[in-house]
Amino acid sequence: MDELEDHRIANWREVLIEKERPFVSIGPDASLFDAVKALIHNRVHRLPVIDENTGNAIYILTHKRILRFLHLYVSQRLY
Repeated sequence: MDELEDHRIANWREVLIEKERPFVSIGPDASLFDAVKALIHNRVHRLPVIDENTGNAIYILTHKRILRFLHLYVSQRLY
């Protein structure tokens, strides 16, 4: 705890800037394959779907949501 009192936010921001990564997103017209590829390639857990006209987030894709969709899609095809 004593060390924590010595740290300043300015120093903390400098450390974070060194580790900063670019913002990763996809558009609503991207394929599911492109979304999975972006998640894996960029090593992110959440991928915002951004409306190109407004810049607003429409949806947040995650590995879990994609797997749930695939499970439901395959289940419907089998029955």
